[in-house]
Amino acid sequence: MATDMNIVEVILREIVKPSSPTPHHFKTHELCFIDHSVPLMYFPLLLFYSHDNSIHDSRSVGGKDQPSNDKDLEKPDIQLLRQFLAAEPESQGARISPLLLVQATFFECGGMAIGLSVLHNAMDAASLTTSLNSYIYSGKVKSKEVCVRNFKPTKIAALQCKAASESVKNPTRVEAVCALLWKSAMEASESNKGSLKPSVFCQVINLHPRTAPPLPENLVGNLIGKFPAKLE
Repeated sequence: MATDMNIVEVILREIVKPSSPTPHHFKTHELCFIDHSVPLMYFPLLLFYSHDNSIHDSRSVGGKDQPSNDKDLEKPDIQLLRQFLAAEPESQGARISPLLLVQATFFECGGMAIGLSVLHNAMDAASLTTSLNSYIYSGKVKSKEVCVRNFKPTKIAALQCKAASESVKNPTRVEAVCALLWKSAMEASESNKGSLKPSVFCQVINLHPRTAPPLPENLVGNLIGKFPAKLE
């Protein structure tokens, strides 16, 4: 059930400035044509820390001393999650607001949510991941225990065999996993709506390490490729 009530109380807003002045030649950043083609919006990311400082992604909410999060995993409340962000992804303020907005939300259970809103024209998901990794391993974040959900290699191999067909005899690991996710999503949609509806699946690819020669890992910007698949 969607949450209409605002459960987050804002107690402080502040602008964090760099510890030293920005060099003159860094004050203006020229966007490339790919950056200009990206919709003007905030790229959202939510990280949830339980009371023991382990890190979870936006698919789990709250600390370990709270009730099970299975319901949140099955049917995440988007309106609730939006309250943990400093700005709506489609906010018109993206035209004039800072490039990065951060909101820290503290729960009664002792856990915490960190909501990041990054201007998509400035960076893509790969760039944001690089920035977060640099921050975490710089020593400013003490805990490095991260909750990650992985597919076991044996399970992926079994998926590849199951996904093989006359048209795709040797599906890659990514193709096999994406096929499973898309198939599950379509089955859930059919179960909820009573019939199979047209569906589009879009796979986004990080092109940073795929150029010749590969680009530096700390490069910031938008460099992605994508290919859609459609079921009518």
